[in-house]
Parts: sequence; structure tokens; C-alpha cells
Amino acid sequence: RSYHHYEALWRLPNKSSPCASVGVRGAQLFLAHRDGRLCVYDTVSRELTHEIIAHSRLLSTMALHPTQPYVATAAHDTTLAVWRIDNANASCELSAKWPTGLLTGVTFVDETATVAVSAYDASELRVYSP
Repeated sequence: RSYHHYEALWRLPNKSSPCASVGVRGAQLFLAHRDGRLCVYDTVSRELTHEIIAHSRLLSTMALHPTQPYVATAAHDTTLAVWRIDNANASCELSAKWPTGLLTGVTFVDETATVAVSAYDASELRVYSP
């Protein structure tokens, strides 16, 4: 069995919290941290462009909209958020709270900011729209 060798091309400074989820869209690198922060880096300049205190606890999952400037985050604090992030601004478009349970999955379901979210030990899937 052969393994490919990969070389680290870019290292980001750790600001005290490990990363729970990673995504790339265009020239933006999105990091969902375990301390609730959502950080966005420019992949060309490698500069931090946005740092959002997105949740009060561990970010457990993140989804990037494939065509729109939306990012969905879900956390162990039972909250879901949809963020609109462009080059200059970041704003929360949707904030929702699941009654009980740790949120474990989130995805966009159409061309808008509508998202589906799941929770640990829940037998239902909920859909939210701003």
C-alpha cells in the first residue's frame, strides 16, 4: 500500500481554539472554531477578513451556500445562524433555537438562505427560512 506525502503549504495561527469545520468558497477560507468563533481568511493574502462570535459554545457544523454569500453555522448551544458574508460586511440573516439537543448537521436546501438542520438524538429534521 502506498501513501501520498503532503506538504503543509499554509499554517494559520491558533487563537486558542481548535477548528471543528473547514470550508472554501472562491478566495475565502472559512473556519468554524470550537469556541464559537467563525473566522474568514482571504486565501490570496492569507489575512483574516472577518471574525464573528457566532455562538456561545462549540460550533459543531457549518455549511457554505454554493452560489450565494451565505454561511450556516450550528452549535452545541442549540442555536442555528445564517450569516451573509461578503468582502466588506458580515451580518446575521437568521437566528433560530432548537428546543433541546446538540445541533449536528446543517445544509442549504435551495438558492435562498433556507436551511435544514438536525440534532443529536432527534428523529426530526427542521427547515428554517429567514
